[in-house]
Amino acid sequence: MNSWAVVDWTTDVWHFIVRMLIAAVCGFVIGLERKSRSKEAGIRTHAIVCLAACLFMILSKYLAQPLFSDMPNSTFTGDATRIASQVVTGIGFLGAGIIMYRRDVMHGLTTAAGVWATAAIGMALGAGFIVTGVSATAIIVILQLIFHLPVKAFTTRHISVIRMLVWLENDEILDKITDTLGSKKITSYKVKQSDGKMVASVEVSTTDEFSVAKLNEVIRAYPEHVMSIERVDE
Repeated sequence: MNSWAVVDWTTDVWHFIVRMLIAAVCGFVIGLERKSRSKEAGIRTHAIVCLAACLFMILSKYLAQPLFSDMPNSTFTGDATRIASQVVTGIGFLGAGIIMYRRDVMHGLTTAAGVWATAAIGMALGAGFIVTGVSATAIIVILQLIFHLPVKAFTTRHISVIRMLVWLENDEILDKITDTLGSKKITSYKVKQSDGKMVASVEVSTTDEFSVAKLNEVIRAYPEHVMSIERVDE
């Protein structure tokens, strides 16, 4: 900038506006892919993060010039580039809020990494690296699309939790039911006496996909022992 004023309407302002608009569009594109998969952070989050990071980078880059040059005998000795470095830290806190841990499974890591990368793209655009920022946006979206293809090497095992009430007529019945479910990983087990019977509340983790028909099949196979069964989606 050649001069500073109360209203920063200079020859550079249109460049800044264009950079922020491009940043918002890049954030929108990345967020659109995340929203299509019903992830925690979608279009608005990514667009705002990218635009804000772009604005912070513009401030960081151009505040290095004398901030009070319109005042006589004034100097600016601060390190304005600290703004850019603090963006990375701030986005880290935002990403940590997206990550969730449920039933021994981590959720939101990819979305958190995407928000972090979106901030980096915004900073690149704010610094004037338009082609680099747009190219990074395209690469991230392409990678997301490729890694979500139905290829075994790219897919993450889905964990289902089957919750049941089981009448323990004998010691072998629970083993037979878990064999039918295809998993012996019991994550929760509670047993109580009910009407002279031992009834167990059991949760079993499995990587198999269980449809309604499959759950009905388990009940039909053990009609006297499986009192109730439900699937808890992860």
